[in-house]
Amino acid sequence: MLPINTYTTQEIKTIQRSCAYLFPPEKVFDLKFLKQINDFLLQQAYLQKVKYCHPEASKTDSEKRKNKKLQYLRKARQSYDFLLERVKLGAFEKTPAPKSKIIAVGGAKGGVGKSMLAANLSVYLAASGYKTVAMDLDLGGANLALYLGEKYIMDRTVNDYLNKKFPSLTDILVQSRIGPMIIGGDSSELGAANIHYARKLKLIKAIRELDADYVVLDLGGDTSYNMLDFFLLGDFGLVMTTKDSASYIGAYQFLKTALYRKLNRISGPEAGDEKITDSLLAQLLKDATQSSGKPVVGSITELLQRVTEHDPLDVPLVLRAIIDFNPYLIVNRITNPVQAQQVMQTITSLAAKTLSVPIANPGSIRKIPEIEDNLRNFTPLVAQNPNGKLAADIGHIVTNLGITPKNDTSCRDRLPLSLEL
Repeated sequence: MLPINTYTTQEIKTIQRSCAYLFPPEKVFDLKFLKQINDFLLQQAYLQKVKYCHPEASKTDSEKRKNKKLQYLRKARQSYDFLLERVKLGAFEKTPAPKSKIIAVGGAKGGVGKSMLAANLSVYLAASGYKTVAMDLDLGGANLALYLGEKYIMDRTVNDYLNKKFPSLTDILVQSRIGPMIIGGDSSELGAANIHYARKLKLIKAIRELDADYVVLDLGGDTSYNMLDFFLLGDFGLVMTTKDSASYIGAYQFLKTALYRKLNRISGPEAGDEKITDSLLAQLLKDATQSSGKPVVGSITELLQRVTEHDPLDVPLVLRAIIDFNPYLIVNRITNPVQAQQVMQTITSLAAKTLSVPIANPGSIRKIPEIEDNLRNFTPLVAQNPNGKLAADIGHIVTNLGITPKNDTSCRDRLPLSLEL
């Protein structure tokens, strides 16, 4: 059986991605079922796929259909071998972490604390020994530089890169006086928020190639395609909300819209090797996720049923995109833990019914008077008071994201002396 209890969140997702080629969607999301997987269940599931895809059972299929079944069967075999090895060996081999990790901070509403979190999180990561870049991608309302104690519009901004004044993002990096490097934004330029699709893809590629341990993206408070695509770029997608009902319902809508955008992009260039080439399936996904009127589907479960009716062989591609959706909800300005629990119960209940994805809560941020005072002098509170409440809350979030300090030196010890209280 699979020792799911000993796996990290990412290792569980790897298991689910493999299960997508062997088991029905409802089983893939059922952790109790995943724990029970053994060699017999794997063998039975694989033999069913062999029976369905075998050339002898596909004599009436077109050549295109036969090739599609053979490709599916190859992936099912790879999944079977991988899962069988996990059953026998149990533990995953520890592989080196990717060179950089992208943390996107987003949400559907302004004023919930996204820039505050992005700035202080960047300072905390830099003080923990990581090479960190704080990047302002709120293209319509850039202000991250202010939150990091710099001037409102920096001498070099992301617009300069987009306008080809500088050949790379590295050329517009500015070293802050408090740890992280900064890529500033400039929303004063007309049309800054409406960058062309090709330029957006170029920017996304450049962000992925930044030489940094962590890149923290501060996003705008909207659900435009640009913001959604930048949010989906994140290895960690942090969605900010408060305990107010309008705020957390907006957060849920953002999560739903982001997942639908991810599904819609399966047929686009962002999908890479797993791009859907079936135009009918692409249209099905577009109709289900981009409807301007009454939704075509009421839930992800219903969408998967429609995909199954279209072609069962396409289900894993859609399912894997859902599995890879990895959002985290952070509740800001709480006065007690119960408030965060109530918000999480509401959001997770909605998400379980309609989105089929778990929403994790790595931690919350307390309502701290010093934060409001800090917004007037624009120096990150974590830098001013590395032993304070905000630093503790962000440290808790960072730990629950699986990020550990790069060395044994405390966060306080690594902050500039001029900023310590």
